[in-house]
Amino acid sequence: MTPRRFTCVVPVYNGARFLPEAVRTILDQTHRPLEILICDDGSEDRSREVAAELAASLSDEDTEIRSLIQERAGASAARNRGAREARGDLLAFLDVDDLWLPEKLSTQLEVLDRPDTDLSVTMLQNVWLDEVADEGERYCGHRLSLPMVGYLTQTLALATDLFARIGPFREDLRHSGDTEWIARAKLAGARIHITPKVLVQRRLHRENMSRSTVEKAAEYLDLARALVARGKKPT
Repeated sequence: MTPRRFTCVVPVYNGARFLPEAVRTILDQTHRPLEILICDDGSEDRSREVAAELAASLSDEDTEIRSLIQERAGASAARNRGAREARGDLLAFLDVDDLWLPEKLSTQLEVLDRPDTDLSVTMLQNVWLDEVADEGERYCGHRLSLPMVGYLTQTLALATDLFARIGPFREDLRHSGDTEWIARAKLAGARIHITPKVLVQRRLHRENMSRSTVEKAAEYLDLARALVARGKKPT
């Protein structure tokens, strides 16, 4: 039997300073992926150049790194682009400013080999970078500083053909595309396994904390109303 291999999709928008470390945490996995697709979403910094340098210097016979470029269309569009071009039979997604622990893919590979599992998610932990250390201190002991179930793309792993059957991430949703996709997968009958272990670190910094909370709240409210209208309460 041919071993199952992952395609790891990394959407990037102005993430040059984070990209090398993110890619390194993929290459350091105990189960090496078949390929890493860095999908640049119209960056205006050096992200494209950094991606090209990583592809040239770090690709090897086990893992190929490929750089994809598109006009600015959002993270969901970049993830969808990567999924369309994936050659692996399994898919995983890593945001450019986040990190995986070394056993993430091997743990999820074991889970996905179970007959009662279609999707795998893990726990994640928020980590505040030095530039927002004061924010981290204020949230010390708060639920946001504790391990949580990661119903987010950066913890998700699944078969590539299942992603195709469920359909792509909605590209009109800026903040809640992952939530909507997982809800849609549940409605389609996908069985989700939660690994009760932190395998993803979500790094918080100035750029990702500057997004409009008003816009984000409004989008989630609209999504909740749509899910309720379909007879499925959001989780």
